[in-house]
Amino acid sequence: MKTVRWVAVGALAATLVACSGSQDTSGSSPPAKVDPPVLRDLPAPISLKKVDAQRITVTGNVDWVVMAGGDAWASTGTPAVRRFDGKTGDPSGDTALPDDSCSAMDAGFRSVWVGACSSAKLVRIDARDGSVQARITVGKRVLQEEGSVGAGEGAVWVLSVSPKPTLFKVDPGKDKVVERFRAPEESAAVRAGLGHVWITDTVNDQLVAVDPKSGDVDKRVKVGPGARFIAVGEGAVWVLNQSDGSVTQVDPDSLKVVRKTIVGEEQVEGGDIAVGGGFVWARVSDSLVAQINPQTGKVVARYGTPQGSGSVAADKRAVWITAHDVDAVWRIPLH
Repeated sequence: MKTVRWVAVGALAATLVACSGSQDTSGSSPPAKVDPPVLRDLPAPISLKKVDAQRITVTGNVDWVVMAGGDAWASTGTPAVRRFDGKTGDPSGDTALPDDSCSAMDAGFRSVWVGACSSAKLVRIDARDGSVQARITVGKRVLQEEGSVGAGEGAVWVLSVSPKPTLFKVDPGKDKVVERFRAPEESAAVRAGLGHVWITDTVNDQLVAVDPKSGDVDKRVKVGPGARFIAVGEGAVWVLNQSDGSVTQVDPDSLKVVRKTIVGEEQVEGGDIAVGGGFVWARVSDSLVAQINPQTGKVVARYGTPQGSGSVAADKRAVWITAHDVDAVWRIPLH
């Protein structure tokens, strides 16, 4: 990656001010608004062979992946979730679902949470042994497709858009829906953490911050075109914008955009985003995955050649990338 060095201009600015003498600033206009930076430096993709990536062939439409209990859990295109050993990558059993999962899973409260969309059920899987702990009916119709489940802020959160957009709050201590809130009209995905429940509005290109107690909308933040998938961690909220291949970082306290990072040279078809191992990972279309430094917002690496759409998850040991078009899962060790 080419390093760009910026030349300091502070001394020159100070000289110009000194030469101009004292000025009356009363009645002057307020300072111009400064837009958050947009980072566009994309390193060339690294070969998977160079990073000792392990390819695991999975028969079926392998897609959503999440880390829980030190292992990776992935949907398979069948009514089941498959567990992969976090150390070896070996498959270690399937857990049956009422029907296929059609949205990103989440982990929390020592469990994996899966939305079985057609049956409108939230399935709770024990992250220790893979057993089904609960099948919770959520709403009267299907759950939101191509979205996500969110575990955090003391509850598990699920979106349904039929017959009207609704955010369901599930108590993990009771395994039941305890509250229902009106959701934004164009809700797509939901996650929770850092003080809020976060919902993307993919039509209006917004991240919506929802109070987890009242269900009220605290703020709508403009993020990027085609805003859909969300990750929470490393002190920020991260939104994958599909239409321009970017990731927007939002500060959870000020509810303002910190920066926007271009993660691919084209739109993202499907995709996903995750936080793990000290980095942010964006599943993109012009390579397999982009690795973002959360402190600087820069893409520090991209891995692999395009392999269609899929998902991504990571912990301190490895990053896991699925590609349902080629029936594969890759495990890239991080240490």
